[in-house]
Amino acid sequence: MRKRVYWVLEALCHGDIVSGYTCKLDGTSSRVRNEIYELRRQYKINIISVPGFVGRHNAYFIDSSVDNIQRAEILLETFKNENF
Repeated sequence: MRKRVYWVLEALCHGDIVSGYTCKLDGTSSRVRNEIYELRRQYKINIISVPGFVGRHNAYFIDSSVDNIQRAEILLETFKNENF
C-alpha cells in the first residue's frame, strides 16, 4: 500500500473529512481521487462521496457498515509496520 493511500484511509477511519479537491499529504498537495479510486477498486473499501459538501468541493466519508470498518481496520493494522 502506498503511503498516501494509507494516510487517506487512516483519516477516513478516524472520521476526518477528506476533501476531493486537494489533500496535503507528505508536504505536497495532490488530488485525492487516485487514492480513493485505489481504496475502492484494489482494497474493496466502500467510500461515500458527497458532491458539493461545504462549498463547492467533493468530500469523502467511509461507509459505516461493520464489514467495511473491519476491513479498513485490518488493512491499517497490516500496513502499520511499513516505513511510513
